[in-house]
Amino acid sequence: MPSRRLLPLLLAAILCLLATSCRKARFSLVLELPASVHETYSLMYYASEPGGGKIIETALTLTAGTAQMECATVTPTLIYIFQGGYEPATFFYAERGDKITITGDNASPATWSADGNSVNEALSRWRRDNRDILAARNPQQVNAAVDRYVGQNPASGTAALLLFTYYDRAADPAGFDRLYKLLKDDAAEPVWAEITGRADLLTGYSPTPARVDNLPVRILRNGCDTLRPAGRRMLLYFGASKTENRQADLLSIREAMRQRGDSASLTVAVISMEPDSISWAYQAPRDSLKGAVQAWLPLSFSSPDAIKLGISSIPTAIVADNGRIIYRGADIRDAVKKSLEK
Repeated sequence: MPSRRLLPLLLAAILCLLATSCRKARFSLVLELPASVHETYSLMYYASEPGGGKIIETALTLTAGTAQMECATVTPTLIYIFQGGYEPATFFYAERGDKITITGDNASPATWSADGNSVNEALSRWRRDNRDILAARNPQQVNAAVDRYVGQNPASGTAALLLFTYYDRAADPAGFDRLYKLLKDDAAEPVWAEITGRADLLTGYSPTPARVDNLPVRILRNGCDTLRPAGRRMLLYFGASKTENRQADLLSIREAMRQRGDSASLTVAVISMEPDSISWAYQAPRDSLKGAVQAWLPLSFSSPDAIKLGISSIPTAIVADNGRIIYRGADIRDAVKKSLEK
């Protein structure tokens, strides 16, 4: 047992070790924009810890074009920046210990660049080279730009990141499959699928999961529920309050419930992908969907259940018959027709 004289020294050494460990698990953000920029953005990232982690959502306020923030994570993460709405305007890559400087010539995050690591530098170059294509939001052109980069850099982690975040699978699923199989060395490491919420790719790419298993969700009254697919048909709608065509989708869902009539043979669930519980709790009563399960996935797209089901965008509708998926897509009308088939 250490002597009393040594105890203070031992305690100081432990505290120093802990402080050093904490510093290593941190990264910093510095934003340097024109002095005319006075804006507040939303920032979100997954802060991993030795025993798990949590999603951090915070305001990022620029005064005279500058802002600084300290963040923490153990494993690599993506920093999403929102400028209103539920779709991020841009994102950057961070590892613990990084000192990341974000620069730009205007208030639009989509035009910003970042350094601090080689991935951010390569990502920023690709965005500058394809700035007009990204602004036009044409899936075929964006896919072609990603295709060129992956073909030229199949071993680069940036190639995996671009494929998992920018490539539109719905527009060309075969093209995505082909590029996914090209990835090698660093680009084939599981970390890229993990940090982009695409863990369904870790053991092989499957564009449409085959089954829906028991699905735990949060509900308003009892706090939690489990959607069980055994012995019945299920219509699952994943969306949010600002989802495009939401009201028309809800009308289609009401029609499905009216036509089916027997709630024992069809489970209808509207599952919210809102980033926080307050938005969901406010929206659910306004939807007025009697007879449907109105639920919330707290981790949204990062939820293991959403990842397992391949929910990477909203709206997404899934129809399952006794657990076997018979429809998956963005067209709620097609989903309703499938749910009503005999």
